[in-house]
Amino acid sequence: MKNVLVVESKNDEIFIKALLSELNIEQIQVEEIGFVHYSLDAQANKPTKLVQKLKDIQSDIRKEGIERIGLILDIDKVTPQERLELINNAFIEVFTNQHFTPLNSISTPTNLEFEGENLEVLCYFMNIDGQGELETVLRKIANQHTTYATV
Repeated sequence: MKNVLVVESKNDEIFIKALLSELNIEQIQVEEIGFVHYSLDAQANKPTKLVQKLKDIQSDIRKEGIERIGLILDIDKVTPQERLELINNAFIEVFTNQHFTPLNSISTPTNLEFEGENLEVLCYFMNIDGQGELETVLRKIANQHTTYATV
């Protein structure tokens, strides 16, 4: 059985994969959505790339034995509640006719019943008020001046 962790960008994917490798955690598959905050189209509440990624995951649930779906996304210029609504709408669109208990907070799992299988869904947000990006972590851990960590 495995877990899928959806992240927002290629940089996030590379960082999380390296972290998981360092921690010797192998049962998590990391996938990036490939969007920046503008393509999320939060104003129209149309998470097109998130919907497509969830459709890809949906087709893999049975054949790969996925038990959990996690999302790590940036807040960017919306409220946490708006981001939760966007995620919930994407799950409802993809998992039509399945029982999905909407997420109502971060770091609190919810359930998705898909074709008789119970999956756990969880999300976490980064970049709240300009804090919590990978760049924030890099600035904290850099032991000497580096152009990339201080930009």
